[in-house]
Amino acid sequence: MSDISIENLAKEVTALNKKVEQLRYHNFTLATLVANLIEGESVVGSLQELTVLLDLSKEDLKISQKLISSYDGDIDLLKKNFNNPDGNLSEQNLPLIVQAYRNSSSMIEKCDKIISDLQK
Repeated sequence: MSDISIENLAKEVTALNKKVEQLRYHNFTLATLVANLIEGESVVGSLQELTVLLDLSKEDLKISQKLISSYDGDIDLLKKNFNNPDGNLSEQNLPLIVQAYRNSSSMIEKCDKIISDLQK
């Protein structure tokens, strides 16, 4: 019989609660996408669509929004800070996420600057 401590159980419950919250959020996002499709609204490349595709959490979105909105022209620093080991942000999906914010009409000037700097 294995020893299960209260501390380990508490950690597991916390991790499971985080996953449940993430699933609820993604279910809501997916329902929104489906409703938009039914109503004929375009969702191609939207932030909501990308959230579902990349499994971005609310925390990932908060972090990405903060990093993009505070971008000061240092693309290497942005790439470094965009790597979130506890989430699904990475240097590889940085261009997709920036484009999704731009497509969602959010921070267009910052997004254009980042896209330009990424292409250099």
